[in-house]
Amino acid sequence: MTIHFPNLHFWIDGVPQGFRIFGFSVTMFGIFVAAGVLACVIITLLRAGRTGVGVNHCMGMIIFSLLGGILGARALYVLCHLELYEGDILKILDIRSGGMAFYGGLLGGILFGLLYCAFSGQSFLELADTVTPGLVLGQAIARWGDFFMLQSFGEYTNNPLAMQLPLSGVRAGEVTDAMREQMITIDGVSYIQVSPVFLYESVACLLLFFFLLGKNPKKTFPGGIFFRYLQWYGLIRGISEWFRTDKLMVPGFPYSISLVISIALFVIFTLVVLVENDMYRKRETIRKNRQERHYLEEERIEQGLKDEEERERVQKDNEGRRPVERGPSTGGRPVPEQSSGTAEKRRPGEADHRRKPEVSGRTAYGERTPEPSGRTPYEEGRPDFSGSRSYVNIPEIPDPSAFGEKPGTGDKTGFEEVLSDEDRKSSWENLDTLDKV
Repeated sequence: MTIHFPNLHFWIDGVPQGFRIFGFSVTMFGIFVAAGVLACVIITLLRAGRTGVGVNHCMGMIIFSLLGGILGARALYVLCHLELYEGDILKILDIRSGGMAFYGGLLGGILFGLLYCAFSGQSFLELADTVTPGLVLGQAIARWGDFFMLQSFGEYTNNPLAMQLPLSGVRAGEVTDAMREQMITIDGVSYIQVSPVFLYESVACLLLFFFLLGKNPKKTFPGGIFFRYLQWYGLIRGISEWFRTDKLMVPGFPYSISLVISIALFVIFTLVVLVENDMYRKRETIRKNRQERHYLEEERIEQGLKDEEERERVQKDNEGRRPVERGPSTGGRPVPEQSSGTAEKRRPGEADHRRKPEVSGRTAYGERTPEPSGRTPYEEGRPDFSGSRSYVNIPEIPDPSAFGEKPGTGDKTGFEEVLSDEDRKSSWENLDTLDKV
């Protein structure tokens, strides 16, 4: 069988549709489907290591989905062509003779995948995100089986990629009037010129594979890759179904079942992706704000602990510089701390007017605390000249007669003249002024 590409000026001779091994018939379509499954397995295993999903679970889901896909694809095709199996129901089991519908296989694969995840306790969306890129690559490879089987082509066209197929190799129901009008004969063989829709779909699936491969499952919502696959493949398949002549029709329904499913997938999952993506961004914003508040709280607590340690360190250093002294002269009691200022200088014999520190009802020197007199703290340290004796000891004035002099003579040699109470009070005030200076 020969396939011509007139606008590219080349042709391919001896295109096989299948061969036999040990008496067993193998079609080229089956070869490319098997190659697509192998590519899917390889890509999935590589992605499983990257995303952290268990390899065994991925393989289990692939096997279950493959089994469900075969059953579903065959079931949908049979439902759309019941007239072919009315006389012989056993022909339904003969899948080697062809007759598969992709969307039936997709639905069956999803159902069996859900069953596997239900029994194994795994997340279906997580496994689907891991397997989906490999599935798209497998579709891109398997679609080339249609080239050898002379199917999945479109209406007559004269574009650069147009190809000419032998009329004898094409099912009669797929040949349109426009193809018959443009039919040509080469070396006694009739050819129809068609559009290679399978090629367009294969290239589109390859581009979709790279797009999904670049998506990180950890940076999108659960099922984000799988839902985007259903969204964009629905668009790709809808366009190809519009141009294909071998449409899958349901009896009594005017439109291709694959076209209807494709439109439904694109519309539904476009809305799903938009809503889920918006919700995912909001959740991520909330999560980032929560983490930021958590980090700020941790930094605040850590800074507080550092400040507390610094205060404890400074306190220990201060205690080390000013140790508490105990000695026999104080009876083992702590020595009171001296003020850091300059010590006050007093005249010889002058009494200390400062209040003595109180310790549990006694002064630091073991004396009892004076009873409160009702005066201000400033007046408390001054002597009382109202007639009652103050606790401040005033030096006694020596008697002038002891020195052989008469009082009031004005002779101040050897002793001071006796002062009146008012003069004595004025002298104490002058002494207070000097002490403050």
